[in-house]
Amino acid sequence: MKLIYTILLTLVPLALLAQQDPMFSKFHYDNSAFFNPASTGRSNLWTATLMHRAQWVSLEGAPRTTAFTFDGPIQSERAGLGFSFFYDQIGFERNTGLYANYAYRFPTGDNSWLSMGIRAGANYVGADFSKITTPEGTLIDPLYAAEPSTLIPKVGFGVFWNTERAYLGVSVPAFAAISPDDNFTFEDDGIYLSKHYYLTGGYVFDLGSSDFQVKPFTFIRYHKSAPLQVDLAAQFWFRELFSVGAMWRMDDAIGAMLEVPIGQSLSVSYAYDYTTSQIRKYAQGAHEIILSYAIIPKSTAIPSINRLPGMRRF
Repeated sequence: MKLIYTILLTLVPLALLAQQDPMFSKFHYDNSAFFNPASTGRSNLWTATLMHRAQWVSLEGAPRTTAFTFDGPIQSERAGLGFSFFYDQIGFERNTGLYANYAYRFPTGDNSWLSMGIRAGANYVGADFSKITTPEGTLIDPLYAAEPSTLIPKVGFGVFWNTERAYLGVSVPAFAAISPDDNFTFEDDGIYLSKHYYLTGGYVFDLGSSDFQVKPFTFIRYHKSAPLQVDLAAQFWFRELFSVGAMWRMDDAIGAMLEVPIGQSLSVSYAYDYTTSQIRKYAQGAHEIILSYAIIPKSTAIPSINRLPGMRRF
């Protein structure tokens, strides 16, 4: 049975077709620069974040994703610069990405900012078919003994608006690509370019006093070849000591989140998704852990966890 589902998971890699952006449950609010370059450097601190997600943990060949981002402010906090790296494994497909981000900000009021950003980099997509075996222990086809791979440069963009309590972002992480034959393309063909459209938003509410806050947020994904997917989530903070939260992903999962700051610079987050779709008959949920470290100069006032960091007036 596991062999059957492993092969199903590899039907897409057989042609290196349906490239998917890595998915996380917890990083939508905290590290949106991973999928929206316009939010790069918005914390006004140089921050490194390491993320790992293991999905459908009991299913052989299920998705495993590791990602790293590092970004911060430049040009007197008027702009942001950073990069992101990820390694995504689904079945026998391997998808590695390395991107650089740049964002530029404009004040839109006393306490609000609009950022526009671009990212550029490449995906290295490959598949190792040599590990596919039949029940007799032989290769399904000698053709698959090779490891096909290709390097695909891509460009993406985003827009991000925020105050100290609210944020709203729109992004297309990849809207153009260069195919292996050196043709620059905007065509969403699923082979060299697969356009995903993201909409994010959230707000910070005080619950009676400054001791308690709640941060509801949403994450909406659209791709022409897949159903619209909506995430709804909320984090509850107590005195900036710890946070608990819950999430719902349409037609897919429900989950719980926990975040604990350790000192002034380090934050540890954990999320668990319980699968509600039909695949739950064959696989368990998803585990996700995120470590975030901010470099805080001695002369810098520590920003509140319960606010979106502001910026100096230009």
